[in-house]
Amino acid sequence: MLATTTLVLSACAVADTPPEMLDAGDLAAVVDETAANASIVDGGLNDAPDGGTAVTTLANERDRLLDTLATDRCVAWAALDDDQRAIFLLVTDLLGKRTLLDDGDSALAHVMRVHALRGRQHEGCLRCCGDREFNRAYLSLDDALIAAFRDDALPSWRDTRDLAGPHAPFTASSETELGQPRGQAHFFAADDDAVALDRPGVEGVLDAHALELDLDFNLLHESAPTCEYGGESGLSRYQALWGEHGAGGDAELTYVPGGC
Repeated sequence: MLATTTLVLSACAVADTPPEMLDAGDLAAVVDETAANASIVDGGLNDAPDGGTAVTTLANERDRLLDTLATDRCVAWAALDDDQRAIFLLVTDLLGKRTLLDDGDSALAHVMRVHALRGRQHEGCLRCCGDREFNRAYLSLDDALIAAFRDDALPSWRDTRDLAGPHAPFTASSETELGQPRGQAHFFAADDDAVALDRPGVEGVLDAHALELDLDFNLLHESAPTCEYGGESGLSRYQALWGEHGAGGDAELTYVPGGC
């Protein structure tokens, strides 16, 4: 039996699932330190503006997406293990601060919901740092962002160089231009291609704008942020590579949901 953890709390499922049924007793404690948040202003990540310009932050966007997993974001966060939290933090930073649309808008603002967060495999494997079914997020994108992926219109992304191609049943794939850890995204090339995903954690999900996203830390496609690569944690390696790219700034890996 392979052991893994998936958090899949759809809006419908949560309506019928009382919070007390979500057992977080064996999960890691929430960190008690928060990082300073870089602001997203007019879609870009900049210092807070003078005047009345609307401002959001990476933390706010993370809060918003946690709210799509459960009616209480604190319940959603507590139900994640360390591996799932790491996946969530890197994926949201990659789309929030490192992936900008042509008009400078942050890609994360165009992510509508989280379908599932797949954690790390811990049994039945030798190194347990990567597998096609683990260490990834399944997201739902709005019209603008799915179109940007389909049209190869994201400046920091390119058509995949992976000879294996898209992960079934997806029909298109894209990857970040920068080196490793490299973002790998899989999606439907057209709405008409969409079928139910039938992948672990997202069985039965039918979403033409679904996106599967992970980060590959080496040529073996190992993708667990909580593993070490060359004596360095995946989280540290991500920050070292990506910190100066996109909008720049810290990946805010000590994030805690607002109000928790």
